[in-house]
Amino acid sequence: MARKANNRSGEKYITNEGYEVKIINCKDRFNCDIEFEGGLVLTRAFKEIQNGAVKNPYHKAVFGVGYIGVGKYSATVAGQMTPAYQIWHGLI
Repeated sequence: MARKANNRSGEKYITNEGYEVKIINCKDRFNCDIEFEGGLVLTRAFKEIQNGAVKNPYHKAVFGVGYIGVGKYSATVAGQMTPAYQIWHGLI
């Protein structure tokens, strides 16, 4: 019998970037709260967590020094890089 999504609290997974995440709470299979080792909490689908596809926004993925972070600004809008991100990326 398959486990229900809300019984997954405490399970730990490793992301494809190498970070450990712990499931705090799963409301359903599309809304699971996870916590990274540094305390960052995100909500992601269980399938993303299980496959390791969850990305840490503080992972230095841009030339090994820059990261996207969390906040009101985004690197993309409708699948296109924003002009501000293109300039920032170019500076790095």
